[in-house]
Amino acid sequence: MKKKLLSFGLLAAGLLTASNAMADDITYTEKFSCDFENNETLFTGASRVTVANADSTAAVNGSKVVAFTTANNSTNGYSYAAYDISSYTAAASNVKIEFDCYFPVCQPGYSFYFSLRDKDASPSHAKGSNGGYSKTGAIFNIGVNRGKIGSSKSTTNNFAINSTNLVAGSPLGQWIHVTLELNVSAKTYSYNVTTMADKTTSLYSGSDVAYLDADNVNSISQIELYGCINDQTAAMDNLVISTYADASTTSYTTQKYIVDSEGTATLYSTSGAITATVGDAVSASEDDMESFTTDEGVKYVYDSSNSSDVSSLTLTSTADNNVLKLYFKEADKYTATLNLSYGSNSETRTATAYEGDEAIVYYPVCFNVDGTYYMIDRNEGSPYYGVAFTEEGTKTVTYTEYTDDDIEFYGEGESMTISGTNKRVIASGDASDGSYVSYMTGLYYAQTDELEAGSYTVEINILDRKPTQSTYVCLYDDSSNELIETIDCKGNAGVKTFDITLSESSKINIGYSSNSGSFDYIIVRKAAAQTVPVTCTNSTSLMCTYSNLTQDLVFPDNGDVKAYVAKEYDEDKDEVTMEQITEVPAGTGVVLKATSADNLSVEATVSSGLESPSKNLLQATNGNTVSTTDGTNYAYILYDGLFYNLDADYAITAGLAYLWIERAPKTTSAKGVTLVFDDQATGINSVKAADNNGKVYNLQGIEVQNPTNGLYIKNGKKYIK
Repeated sequence: MKKKLLSFGLLAAGLLTASNAMADDITYTEKFSCDFENNETLFTGASRVTVANADSTAAVNGSKVVAFTTANNSTNGYSYAAYDISSYTAAASNVKIEFDCYFPVCQPGYSFYFSLRDKDASPSHAKGSNGGYSKTGAIFNIGVNRGKIGSSKSTTNNFAINSTNLVAGSPLGQWIHVTLELNVSAKTYSYNVTTMADKTTSLYSGSDVAYLDADNVNSISQIELYGCINDQTAAMDNLVISTYADASTTSYTTQKYIVDSEGTATLYSTSGAITATVGDAVSASEDDMESFTTDEGVKYVYDSSNSSDVSSLTLTSTADNNVLKLYFKEADKYTATLNLSYGSNSETRTATAYEGDEAIVYYPVCFNVDGTYYMIDRNEGSPYYGVAFTEEGTKTVTYTEYTDDDIEFYGEGESMTISGTNKRVIASGDASDGSYVSYMTGLYYAQTDELEAGSYTVEINILDRKPTQSTYVCLYDDSSNELIETIDCKGNAGVKTFDITLSESSKINIGYSSNSGSFDYIIVRKAAAQTVPVTCTNSTSLMCTYSNLTQDLVFPDNGDVKAYVAKEYDEDKDEVTMEQITEVPAGTGVVLKATSADNLSVEATVSSGLESPSKNLLQATNGNTVSTTDGTNYAYILYDGLFYNLDADYAITAGLAYLWIERAPKTTSAKGVTLVFDDQATGINSVKAADNNGKVYNLQGIEVQNPTNGLYIKNGKKYIK
């Protein structure tokens, strides 16, 4: 093996204090060594890290090493790799570990560690709440944090070499040598760190330092690499593990066996070796006998009646004989039954669970039976749309018939069409129940059926992906690809309702931005009809102009007030033909005509997507100045039932209309343009058709017994009194 290790003879040089008495009278036995020259890697990469044998980048080392390269998303979680050394350290009273390591120059705020730990104390190696590695089970670490070797980002959740002994500005980007000597029973260690270039000068050292987490450490069982930094490489070389065991020291382990229905026992797990004293009586702890669930979802409970059970023993000097053996059998199950009743229909759904666990039977929010919808409210608390059981039994939920006929689409997330291949579902139960939700990210989305143009109310039950992380549910118009609605799900999960308008027939796409997200169901209903009052403002002529600049309106076909567009102008007759329409798009000028002075108003229904009339000589007004003419066409305004020439440029009130035709102003006394309505013989038109009976009519064709000053019709001719 290459002789690159710093001898612990440096104690004589004073680099470790004399208080570490164990270094003077202990003879270690080498249990393991590796110089990585034969392509060894030893470490298993468990998360966001690549472990490989590689050539050293440091000239002073000049040999093969094991390299740890973090992924480009390491800072989203952490990179982690581990090497189990429990077989070398079992039953030892003292352990000596030496290795060379390299850390790159890191930007402030990032972390890179080698750590010595008890693997059984924290098997999940959870990330700490402040972005660092959990301290649970930690003995010692050497590494980089915030750009210094060994400094600590969070003294609560991260671990570091005793920070009071650190030397600020310790070198990065070069190889260092680490020597550790651990007293197992005292749960203390001594250490010395030098550079590879100068092994005679200690960078920092310490003696009789308590384990970082002495309360939870029972064995020296694993060396780990932790990184919270993207695309960087750390390395290790020349790992040597030596141990010493006095005559009174031994160790024991705990094994768990699972027993199948045939009585066959299979070893499930073996704990790390725990150091103890020969002659001690040890017993399995309550934690050891706790029930557990395997990755396959099978729950096992401790079976003390198993004849092979060894839950306590007296320790001997032979560690291999010191084994607690615990046997577990599959837990008993129970069945939960839920009866669903909707109309004359019923069905039963069930769920099974292990005794002691909760069973939830989920149900859908809605059933569609030949176009009749049956619905039920969700629970106020979790589980939504589910009934919880703690023991075997039967419960019933009853749906109410939804009497309105305005549901246009209803879809459970798991059964809707998903665009792309990234559909996943999360929840329990089978695919036919109401428990599932779609889980989408990026360009993937769920899609409703085709919906006609119009106004709708959308109800969607959205869920948090993470309570602390923003994710947005986005609804898009599939035809125009325009964003309809965006909701931030962070702390805002639940049923959301909002109104939308589709200008043309389209599908609605439900997707997520920023992060992936989930929803349970979506219901699209026709929006309640919105109406606006429309009033004829002239109670004498019963006619006025009108326009709505922002809303499409639908007028009743036979209402008290009707809407007309100007279709044709007849120059010979000096009259304009008016055609009734019921659909009036926004920005369309019309003439309103009331049936009587007692009925001047009508409720028009707000709509969308209405097509403009093929021809209309009326122009809507928006409050801007209207010119009298453009040299060809002339503007005419409605006054007492006739269109009269606009004498001067004028800003006509918004929401009205004017006639725009090729007709120069007349010089005769009766110079107004007559309105001829296509649906009835009224007004001037009916007056013209009347006999020359000498009677006097107003411009609406109504006989006037005692005319006052104004414009009238007599014997088919206009005259002014």
